[in-house]
Amino acid sequence: MKVCSRICIFRTKGKYIGQIYIKAGYPRFMRLEIELIPRHSWYKSLRNAVSKEEWDALRKQVYKNADYTCEICGASERLYCHEVWMFDSCSNRQRLNGFKALCEHCHYVKHLGLVNVKILSGELPAEFMEILINHFCKVNNCDIGSFEKHRDEVSKIWLERSNMHWAIDFRNWKEVIKRNQLTLENYK
Repeated sequence: MKVCSRICIFRTKGKYIGQIYIKAGYPRFMRLEIELIPRHSWYKSLRNAVSKEEWDALRKQVYKNADYTCEICGASERLYCHEVWMFDSCSNRQRLNGFKALCEHCHYVKHLGLVNVKILSGELPAEFMEILINHFCKVNNCDIGSFEKHRDEVSKIWLERSNMHWAIDFRNWKEVIKRNQLTLENYK
């Protein structure tokens, strides 16, 4: 997998945890990251590829396995089932790697590009962006400058990825749902 020289994939026991950003030789772990999906992959998700009943069963299992709390900040409010994607730039393959239960704020930070679209269309108030930036800074224990650097770096990666056509791979998850094998091992 190709990654920017300033970003390293961070794993614990084989599970994707996040990324470490290298600044002046010192790593900085980000618990909450922005994840911009390439333009050609918008709306191509497992949620849109399976029935409502299948998606509901999966997301409810994800929430249960997370003990009904956000897996990033620990909030116990309304949860969203977030799809975690891995990108292989060598093969242009975008693979669904798993799911996370996220609160509204963490989920919207992950999809900050969608938030911008919703603000421009009037679906969300402009002040919502400030709320999300503050949430990002609180969860990552960082300042707004760190947020801006992260946002700018992720935007560069998004531009690169959006100039490529990705083969989207989630067929294994569809089979898991069909066989009703919704266990912790299947998506953690």
